[in-house]
Amino acid sequence: MKNGEVLEDMDEVSDENDEKEDISPTEYKKEEEEDEEGEEEEDEDEEEEKKRSKKRKNAEDEEAKELAKVMMSKKASRLYGRMQHGLAQKQAKVDELHRRRKEIDSKKQSKKRKNSAE
Repeated sequence: MKNGEVLEDMDEVSDENDEKEDISPTEYKKEEEEDEEGEEEEDEDEEEEKKRSKKRKNAEDEEAKELAKVMMSKKASRLYGRMQHGLAQKQAKVDELHRRRKEIDSKKQSKKRKNSAE
C-alpha cells in the first residue's frame, strides 16, 4: 500500500506542476507574493505565541514564589522580604547609573556634532 500511496503523491505533484505551466508569469509572481505574505503572518503568529508563553511562564513563576512564601515560617518570610527589598534597591541604583550614563553619552555626542558642524 505504501508504494501505491507514494505513487498517488507523485501524481499530485505532477498535477501541480501542470497547473503552474498554465499560469501566466504575472499570475505566478502574484501567487509567490501571496505565499510570502502567508509566511510573514506565520512568523507574526509565532512571535505572539512566544510572548504569550513568556507571560504565562512569568505568571506561573510569580505564583510559585507566592506559594513558597506562604509555606515559609514567619521568620523566613520576613528575611526573604528584606532580601528582595535589598535586591530591588540595588537594581534601582544600577538603573539610575545606566540612565545617567546615557545622558552623559548623548551630551558628548551632541557636542561632537556641534563641533564638527562648525
